Amino acid sequence: PGERWLPCEATEDANSRTPMTGTLASLTERYASFLRRVSSEGLVPPQVMTCFQQVAYRHPEESPRRPFAVFSLLKEDASGFRPFDTARQALTLAGMTRHAVKRSALQSGWEGAKVNAFVLGHQASDNPGKELAVEAPRFAFIPLPTIEARGPGKARAAGAIRRVMLTTFSGGCWKEFAWAKRALAGQDLINEDTGEIVALLSLIPSGDRVVQDYTQSASTWATVTPVVLPGYDDPSHCRLRLRKNADAETQRQLLSRLQGRIEGLLRKAMVQAGFPKILAEHAELEWRKSGFWPGADLADRYGVPQHLKRYPRYHVKIVWRDSAGEPLQVRGPICFGGGRFYGLGLFARLPEPAR
Repeated sequence: PGERWLPCEATEDANSRTPMTGTLASLTERYASFLRRVSSEGLVPPQVMTCFQQVAYRHPEESPRRPFAVFSLLKEDASGFRPFDTARQALTLAGMTRHAVKRSALQSGWEGAKVNAFVLGHQASDNPGKELAVEAPRFAFIPLPTIEARGPGKARAAGAIRRVMLTTFSGGCWKEFAWAKRALAGQDLINEDTGEIVALLSLIPSGDRVVQDYTQSASTWATVTPVVLPGYDDPSHCRLRLRKNADAETQRQLLSRLQGRIEGLLRKAMVQAGFPKILAEHAELEWRKSGFWPGADLADRYGVPQHLKRYPRYHVKIVWRDSAGEPLQVRGPICFGGGRFYGLGLFARLPEPAR
């Protein structure tokens, strides 16, 4: 009985001290200095305790805490926002941001292997000329569509991209992330084909209203860019068999198998992105080709990298629930599936239903 808290990588705000080799000796010396603090010469402060390590702890149903920094996309003269179309330009924008970090890293003296891993997400392969993708640790470059009010009723809708987020889906790179955050501030985004400066990056606070749509806690989230499944959703050709006018019972079984396959791949994608397995197991999922956010395009119209085009993609709505089935507040950013390192499978929090 009770709650289980699991140790995880220490973050910038970790404050739980735990012992390590040398801690007992350090404590003994501190106690001895405490006893000697009052002497004929006056008060001498006790020795400071320094020999310990810091460990963060996380509840199994708590989402991982991820560092993030968001930059507004400004015109070259900084006179206003430089918007980008989500479905057609998000992938290019992520690539330009990644190139800006690569450029700064090389100028700062990073080794080529480190740049390839942290920035480009590549590692050397035994086959010459062919690089392998790495999962972690590495940076993610996520364009953020603006959630804005539209129309007479001021309904909230997904609009153009005016901000881009730097984050990571893994531990082990807080130091590198802090460097990249500083390096990107004030950088130009350059079109690699033409050499033209297309936008200026300006660091903005985490309290920005649009940023909070992607980072604050909520129980209900929906994609602004589709999730690319980590595998084929129909290896048994259920759709082809459905078109052959099978009887009603067979159609029901085929549809159930197809839905189960998609659901399993979505939960697998959550775990791959670092979410606890218990969160993935209890999440309530809904998916379709059309968006849940007004303004979102059909899932198949979004640009994806060439190596992911063969995999299905869907817009997804999540209601996070705990093991008892109650709604659970989960903080962002939330992004999973193939292409998550450049903003595919990005979720924004939906308004909480009235009680």
